Amino acid sequence: MTDDWAGADEAAPGSHEGASAKPPLNPIAAPGRRRIRHWITRMAVAAGLCSVCFVVTLLGLRDCRTAETWQTILRDISGDMEHRLSGIESELQMLKESPSSFDRSRLFFWVSACEDELDELSKRFGPLLSGEIVYEEMMRAWARFESRVREMGDGPSEHPVREADIQEAAKAASVDLEVFEHEYEDLRRGIQTKIANRRRRAAQWLYAAMGAAFAAFATCAWTGAVLVSAMQAMGNDSDSLRSAVSEVSKTNPFHARMAYLCQKKGLDESPRKGWTVDIDRVFSHKSSHTHFEAIARNGDLELRLWGRKYSWGSQLRALPRYPFPMFAEAVRKALTLLKANDMPAPELIYYRSLRRGPFRAGSLVLAEHVGNLRPLKDFVDAEFLLLPESARRNVLSRLAQFVARVHRVGIYHVRPRCIHGLGDDRPDGEVELRLGDMDKLLIWERCPKLIRRWLIWRDRQRIIERFGRNLNAGDLAALKGYFEEELRAVREQG
Repeated sequence: MTDDWAGADEAAPGSHEGASAKPPLNPIAAPGRRRIRHWITRMAVAAGLCSVCFVVTLLGLRDCRTAETWQTILRDISGDMEHRLSGIESELQMLKESPSSFDRSRLFFWVSACEDELDELSKRFGPLLSGEIVYEEMMRAWARFESRVREMGDGPSEHPVREADIQEAAKAASVDLEVFEHEYEDLRRGIQTKIANRRRRAAQWLYAAMGAAFAAFATCAWTGAVLVSAMQAMGNDSDSLRSAVSEVSKTNPFHARMAYLCQKKGLDESPRKGWTVDIDRVFSHKSSHTHFEAIARNGDLELRLWGRKYSWGSQLRALPRYPFPMFAEAVRKALTLLKANDMPAPELIYYRSLRRGPFRAGSLVLAEHVGNLRPLKDFVDAEFLLLPESARRNVLSRLAQFVARVHRVGIYHVRPRCIHGLGDDRPDGEVELRLGDMDKLLIWERCPKLIRRWLIWRDRQRIIERFGRNLNAGDLAALKGYFEEELRAVREQG
């Protein structure tokens, strides 16, 4: 008789009757290769995130420094350009007022100084200005203005004959200067926009670095917590388990549920004094839970119970599925839903959240031991093919109906290992299916229709892929057909 209904991967074969065959209460098992690979993978991910954080931080600092350098250079050039353009405007105004007596050498000095600033602008912002239309327009406007100034000459001997011509040339140069100033202002705003974009990109790099740093820290913290939980499980003794189980018999809900279980089984426990609970054997210690079997005694009456004590490490592993129940809470919720919808399931005897001071330290769940259940996948891999065709189709039809009923009550992530059978030795295929290994099921009673359809499809694919390994073509096609019939019924119901 095995404890397969709760997870055949953890049940130890052998009789429950022989005391000499009991495994020790504290089997200390080193972490398996799969778990060690997970730890190594997490640390590799953390190292990769740290590398990304370092590189992205350098990129952000580079862009930030570049933006600040450009801003400083633009501020210096803009200040000098304003001063020189102001000088040119003053000289042109004097030239328009007194063209015959004014020396134009100062005008050419300011124009030459402005030319130097434009060269500095091109030198400093070459990568930004390359191919920019506004820059080309500005340089064309400056070339027109400079050509207009040179037409005036640079000394008294080169003055135009008439003062009116000088005044007209000064006015035309003033117009060209205004056009240049407008184009220059557009270019300056364009450079400011590019500087702002560079700053924005630097901020994005730094935000990405912060995200990578946080992810690396969270990964390291998660891995550290899991390692501590695993070490605690490896060094865990039976005292805490015995202490938690011994407290069960002191609670009224436990006695009430045991009385109901006796009534259900047709047993009379009324003359007896009270129930006590003792651990019979422990199957395994894991980082998340301890899987054990207990015996409830009331005088000479004994009933076997299946139980799991979940450690605080299970709280960590349940976080990714928040707010859906997981581990002990998932077992309690699943058993409640199955019983409420008149589906065969063991009785929930006890559920309690364990605390250590103000902190949660795990949980404890006890349920009715339902006897010799066997994973359906093991039966399909072995004796299933020996059944006549009608019996095989009966088993597959029951499988499709069972999975559909489980989905209808709001339970998903039904993997092949979760489906167990009772009475698979019947030649007519009248196997009774039960749901086991419930602590990782997804329980979502009000699942949106679109997500629900995807979850149902995913569960069907898992089951078809797993059971299809040892089914012949006819049985596999029949299983798919049964699933399609159940799916159509679900769609018709809405």
